[in-house]
Amino acid sequence: MLLRGATSTVSAITAESIRLDVTADNVANVSTDGYRAKRVTNEATINGGVRARIDQPPPPPPSPTTLEADGRERVLSNVDIISETSSRVIAQRSFEANLKVLEANDDMTQALIRTKA
Repeated sequence: MLLRGATSTVSAITAESIRLDVTADNVANVSTDGYRAKRVTNEATINGGVRARIDQPPPPPPSPTTLEADGRERVLSNVDIISETSSRVIAQRSFEANLKVLEANDDMTQALIRTKA
């Protein structure tokens, strides 16, 4: 049984899970030519929760280029490992904090049941 405010906590956990997935996808494509990193933005919902919005990157030229030995230009990935690592750590800490809120919700629910019994 979830108490009233717990649904917003569940939505935050879901949003941070999506952020972790997008970060993993970005890191997996760090060496993919022409790949543009995606970003996640959390948006407030009407019921007090959050929803993750995956922002597709704008069209080039945010990606760096390099010249191949044969003179062709190669568009590199614009993934920044440092910002991806920071995003992952923030998502992980937020996920952990929201799990603590759910644990507190569970403890309060058990205390309420004990007082009613």
